Amino acid sequence: MVRFNGNSGSQALFLPDGSRVVLGKGARVSYSLLMDGVKREVKLSGEAFFDVVPNPQQPFYIYTDKMVVKVLGTSFRVKALGAEESVAVSTGKVSVYLKGQDLEQQAASIVMPQQLCRYEASLQELVTESYTGVFVHEAELARLKALAFEEAP
Repeated sequence: MVRFNGNSGSQALFLPDGSRVVLGKGARVSYSLLMDGVKREVKLSGEAFFDVVPNPQQPFYIYTDKMVVKVLGTSFRVKALGAEESVAVSTGKVSVYLKGQDLEQQAASIVMPQQLCRYEASLQELVTESYTGVFVHEAELARLKALAFEEAP
């Protein structure tokens, strides 16, 4: 399944596992229609804010052009805009590593709340630093959480 946000603002959606995503303008996300494999996998280009349903038996992965983000249950923003790739964590924690990275030789970066992990192209490595920015899509996500459906088909 591929979802593209061609709107002028953000667009909220639910993934098959119940996780919520707010896609920024021009963002594209692709995922399995059922998400019923050993792991839940999403490919992203653009910017999106994720609120992932915890499931330790079925970890959640996000793939960008350069990075892989592994999540167990948390909320965070991923930006994959050409050469600019980063992950900023709002709640919980994520593990980030470069595509093709040998995890036996070099450990993944663990990113905690109020931290940002970005791909530094000149060094071809991940850099983690404190994040004092605002998670602009959190308000949209809060609105989505507040929706209650009665007798939905």
